[in-house]
Amino acid sequence: MHRPTLSTTGKLLVAFFAAVCGADTLAAPSPLLNATQVSAGGFHACAIVNGGVQCWGYNFDGQLGNGNYFDSGSPVPVKGLQSGVTALSAGGYHTCAIVSGGVKCWGRNPDGELGNGTVDDSNVPVSVMGLSNVVTISAGQYHTCAALNDSTVHCWGWNNEGALGDGTNTATNTGAPTTVTGVTGASMLAAGGLHTCALIGSAVKCWGRNVEGELDNGSTSDSYTAVSANGLSGVTSISAGLYHTCVTLTAGTLRCWGYNSDGQLGNGNTTSTDTGAPVTVSGIASGATAVAAGGYHTCAIVSGGERCWGYNFYGEVGNNSLVDSHVPVAVSGLALASVPTQVLVTVQKQTGGLNLFATVRGDSITTDGFTADLSAATDAATYSLDYLVIL
Repeated sequence: MHRPTLSTTGKLLVAFFAAVCGADTLAAPSPLLNATQVSAGGFHACAIVNGGVQCWGYNFDGQLGNGNYFDSGSPVPVKGLQSGVTALSAGGYHTCAIVSGGVKCWGRNPDGELGNGTVDDSNVPVSVMGLSNVVTISAGQYHTCAALNDSTVHCWGWNNEGALGDGTNTATNTGAPTTVTGVTGASMLAAGGLHTCALIGSAVKCWGRNVEGELDNGSTSDSYTAVSANGLSGVTSISAGLYHTCVTLTAGTLRCWGYNSDGQLGNGNTTSTDTGAPVTVSGIASGATAVAAGGYHTCAIVSGGERCWGYNFYGEVGNNSLVDSHVPVAVSGLALASVPTQVLVTVQKQTGGLNLFATVRGDSITTDGFTADLSAATDAATYSLDYLVIL
């Protein structure tokens, strides 16, 4: 694949000089106050803050969008995106945002992930060609899809397995986004590792990689065009992981399909669905309102609390264990009566950073392990934070 303009050596030199000279020579990151959306990518995350975007984490490919290639342990402003951002999605090593109806992307680009007619990485946002009136967006591992208000869906980037849904397996590279064949009226998109799904009404269509049954069409053959997911009705939301997909249903239950090596389907075993139908997630008879499929684990909001299942070597399941769970378990210390729209945040200085302690509608929640650079904040002061949990 084409290498980015700035070589690996060049990026490492940038990081070296930043470490020697001090990263604080750059603009100081802003506090994550008034965040309205957050999206987690492969090894980075971004949030919409006061209409602009801030990102943090791994930055080897420029996915933080702040004009350099060194990692950041605290949020940094994305260059040129201080306002007008209505939605964002962090992919494997790139990030995209809806800005004034169009789309801007930054980060990794050897396969046209940025949709700007080049295959060079960019550490600042660039405009995706030919898109306007975009209403929703989803970034996958190496590709991105967007739905427009004319009911069409367009995708760009890596396409070896057909994740773009245009009837080919040719990456867009220097071309413009392509139109997904046979998909109109999508209200939600879910771009996974090498496949994509769309929620259309209360039904689901998927396309791309299908080795583990990611498309739920009774086959394990990749599909370059959209196929209907079997055995599903009353779907209210959808999320695609690396090689699996999960949905919430009107009854408040969850179903998943695809790869199940670590129990990420949540049905009590590690058998992938392959050519079978979606499986029902165990132990959740009602109350599921949102779902988020990660690489090899899955989480859901259930009756205001959060439950997770699957791979847990790094604590992904959040239950104070490092043992995989094949069924949903409650996330320790995290139980919300409902998704808050406003949070009162008290900032207290502690060793290694500033911990946030949030009071949500009278219930005290400690955001364990989360630190942010709030150097401009006053010790022990209370701030009002518009906050929307996006899972």
